[in-house]
Amino acid sequence: MANTGWTTPGNTADMGGGTAARNDWQDTDNIKTADTSYASNASTTENDDISNFLAGTNFGFAIPAGSTIDGIMVRMRVDVDDADNVRDETIKIIKNGTILGDNYSASAQWEGLPTYHTFGSSTALWGLGTPTAADINNVNFGFAIQYEQTERSDIPPGNSKVDVFEMDIYYT
Repeated sequence: MANTGWTTPGNTADMGGGTAARNDWQDTDNIKTADTSYASNASTTENDDISNFLAGTNFGFAIPAGSTIDGIMVRMRVDVDDADNVRDETIKIIKNGTILGDNYSASAQWEGLPTYHTFGSSTALWGLGTPTAADINNVNFGFAIQYEQTERSDIPPGNSKVDVFEMDIYYT
């Protein structure tokens, strides 16, 4: 089995879909490199509010035609100003520009320091059926995340930040 290695996106976007008034992502291009320049979200204002989707696509994959896609792994490096009040809500694949498939969120709390969160595996197909090399190589293939403001009355909403998005595709 071969794999692409961790690869970063060429395109980024705020794709909407949140539940709060203040849920849009700023500086989304900062998720293209691991350099502590962050895409940031001013955070939701109420407990249980959910952010917009932060998306990365166009990973520049060149998987040979006819290859079998065995698995998809994604990871992101996240941080939050106030620890223990933000958790992963939704982690999904983007195929042909549409967010779909299984939610791989582990509901992990975001730490008060830069931390990698990894999802999927060398055998995880994310509910996509049988993706093809053409699906993966498409510029509109990637992944998107949302976070949830968790219920903590003793901690105000913090500034949630993402440093980098990365994908690794396994294929034979």
